[in-house]
Amino acid sequence: MSEDNTKTKKKKGGKLRGFIQGRWLSLHTYKRNVIGVVIVVSLFVMYITFKFDMQMKLAEIITLREELDNARTNLISVTAKYGSMTRESELTERMDTMHLNLKVSEQPPYYLDKQKHGK
Repeated sequence: MSEDNTKTKKKKGGKLRGFIQGRWLSLHTYKRNVIGVVIVVSLFVMYITFKFDMQMKLAEIITLREELDNARTNLISVTAKYGSMTRESELTERMDTMHLNLKVSEQPPYYLDKQKHGK
C-alpha cells in the first residue's frame, strides 16, 4: 500500500511539475486535443467579434440619439420662427416694408353663399 501512495504522489507532483515547467504546452498535447483547442480558440474569436460588434452598434445608437436631439431642437426653433412669422402684426410689418400698398381691412371677411344668390 505504501508503494501505491508514493506512485500517486509522484504522479501528482509530475503533473504539477509538468504544468509549471510548461510541458503541457507541447505539440503532442495539442495533437491529442486538437478538437478541444479548435473549439476554445473559435469561442474566443466569436466572443471578441460579438463584443466588437456590440460596441460598434452602441456607438451608432449614441450618435443617432444625438442627431435626434438636434433634430428635435431644430424643429422647436423652426416652429417658433414660423409662429412668429404668421402673426398679423408681423404680416402687416412685412407688407409695409415691401411697399405693396395693401391695407388691413377694417371689416371682417364675409362669405358669398351660392344658394342665396345663385338660384
